[in-house]
Amino acid sequence: GVGNGGFSLRKKSKMIECIEKINWKTDIILSDRLKLYVIDKTNSVIPEDVYFSKCLLEKGIGKLAPRSVALEFSQETQNSINPLGGHNFYLCNNFKNIGIIKKTNKIAFFSPYEYSIGGGEYYAAMIMKYFLDLNYHVYFFTRTDIKTVSVTFTHFTNKSYFEKLIIVNPIYIDTYENKYFDYFIQMANNKYPPYFNINIAHKNIYHCQFPYDYDKLNNIENENKLNNFDAIILNSEYTKKYYLKCFNTNIQNKIRILYPLCNNNNNNNNIASEPLNKINNTFIMIGRIFPTKNKENNKNFDLVINTFNNIKSNNYKLYIVGSCKNNEYLKYLKNLCNDNIQIYNDVSDEEKNALMLKSKYFIHAAGINYNSGEVPSAEEHFGISIIESLLNNCIPICANRGFPPYYIENNKNGFLFDNLEELKLIIDDLINNNIKINEEYCIKYNKKICEKFNIENYISNISNIMLNI
Repeated sequence: GVGNGGFSLRKKSKMIECIEKINWKTDIILSDRLKLYVIDKTNSVIPEDVYFSKCLLEKGIGKLAPRSVALEFSQETQNSINPLGGHNFYLCNNFKNIGIIKKTNKIAFFSPYEYSIGGGEYYAAMIMKYFLDLNYHVYFFTRTDIKTVSVTFTHFTNKSYFEKLIIVNPIYIDTYENKYFDYFIQMANNKYPPYFNINIAHKNIYHCQFPYDYDKLNNIENENKLNNFDAIILNSEYTKKYYLKCFNTNIQNKIRILYPLCNNNNNNNNIASEPLNKINNTFIMIGRIFPTKNKENNKNFDLVINTFNNIKSNNYKLYIVGSCKNNEYLKYLKNLCNDNIQIYNDVSDEEKNALMLKSKYFIHAAGINYNSGEVPSAEEHFGISIIESLLNNCIPICANRGFPPYYIENNKNGFLFDNLEELKLIIDDLINNNIKINEEYCIKYNKKICEKFNIENYISNISNIMLNI
């Protein structure tokens, strides 16, 4: 239990002696667990802290501190009362000793939108779950009826988490004064938060999903009030690019990027390890099913369906999966579909994952109905479903818009298209085997991308934000 390198103090001469005397390939015995770790991380060597601690312990080259002393120095998986430092403190669930505010043990979260199943609502649920796991009392200010909140929050977590939530109507927000909460977190789609009352909490945070009004004239009074907030959370570098365009004053030092949690083993039990289940020429799209509106993040299912309808070959399947927000639009989409296109609305995560497991390609077309950069709010600001598809070994085919081009490189780990004609050509070439992409490399490359959005990094990032504001 001693020797982790996340935070360590070492004698250089002993490290050099280990390197000179011990060959890790021939002299170090690896446990089965460590062998699996090396394979999973696609490393060519064992982790350096494992190597050095094994050399010191097993080969008698030097000494390791006794556990009692080591616990006073550093903490990761082993609980320590008051360590000097540490690495990934959350792995032993010892949050209370690392600086998260616990003055009132209460946090408030507010969203002005209907709390139904969708990407933004998942993002909100994971933030609230984070605080529930820290045994905070979480007050959720929402206008959504409690039955819908129950269905949505339980879908993203489980019933026990929903039962801990305190649901409050937003009309009562201003009745909570005198720093009643440790944190007040607001989520909205505007450059300014809905509420500016900073007396409600010790720390005030605004999470902007995307500033849909980024091109509107600034309100100087609101801009000055925003400067009183402790942090502004954004979901990607793409969102940050447009959020910074909103202001003349320098608020960059308040901005923190918190990627959504996309690789949570608790919610992704069917993550594929090998591309054995894939069916050739099978495509999938995922997103809310609602009509296209101006300047709105829409998945453009109708445009993609029509693109497939114009392909001469019938040798394909297209699955469209999403929660239905408009029955008339769902009916309209179904009327567009041919026999090779199937719509699965309001299905469980298990059914969604099963469809992704057998689909070879994932299509994402947000923003393609405009020129690139013409309507930034219509483009994909992050793309949780894209990361989920990568976890299930789908090869992404994405509109060259928004955040996806930050991690998808054309013909390397997926495909990018600038218009519907390019999408049609890509689909045609894939069906007719005219495109050669190294699928094994693509899947391995995308797995590494997904690590950036896993639960360990998510908890580490949100903890850092809360600790440093």
